[in-house]
Amino acid sequence: MTTKEAIINTISDILKRQVDENTVKDEIQEWDSLKHLQIIMEIEEQFNVVIPIEDLSKINSVKDILNILRIS
Repeated sequence: MTTKEAIINTISDILKRQVDENTVKDEIQEWDSLKHLQIIMEIEEQFNVVIPIEDLSKINSVKDILNILRIS
């Protein structure tokens, strides 16, 4: 499994629904502010990365997370 696939799986597990890199936060009712923080914290913990706090408000999709982490 690639890192990209692992991150997408982590997000899917937290939201309890299938997502892909084109999934947008506004399209998923379950992706509220609490889930947003859970996603960020889980990715940081699992993949030993830090997402800068100033980038948190810029994340509106799975692709945004991958771009911030420079994963293509």
